Amino acid sequence: EMKLVASTAAALFLTAGAAHADFFSVTSEGTMEIVGSVPPIFETFNAETVTSVVGPYDFVEWAGTAFLDASESPAAATGELTWTDSSGDTLVMSIEGLVFGDPESYSTAAGTWTMLSGTGVYADLVGNGAWNRTFLSTAPGLYETTSNFGGTLVPAPGVLALLGVGAMATRRRRR
Repeated sequence: EMKLVASTAAALFLTAGAAHADFFSVTSEGTMEIVGSVPPIFETFNAETVTSVVGPYDFVEWAGTAFLDASESPAAATGELTWTDSSGDTLVMSIEGLVFGDPESYSTAAGTWTMLSGTGVYADLVGNGAWNRTFLSTAPGLYETTSNFGGTLVPAPGVLALLGVGAMATRRRRR
């Protein structure tokens, strides 16, 4: 009888713990380079090193490609970023937002992100949040950047369901 209580309690604790949202905030600095231009669309490559992280993750860098539609002002931005942590695990997110300012000197951007996939500790998570960036032109097509990302990651709904089924199976098996 004692084993039943302990097993069920442990399974329920795991289920409850897995439902917890992990909040994080990341600041990074790096570069952006325009790698292709088909007016009015600009394709850019971004690479940034993380300078500070608040939360449970230890991201060290991110890299990605973005597309800026300069046919309107502010310009629409879409893209995909891959974050890497110190263990080599990755988190892939899509971004969208708006870019304000003069693209030949100083610009700012802001928008939202949504997690697409992950490996390692990020494999069974989903999440979203907000971001903002500044761009300072250092040469034609080259920019120094500072970015801030924040948001939450939680277990995917299917993972929670499997943990709940496991808890019920453990409970039934012990009776």
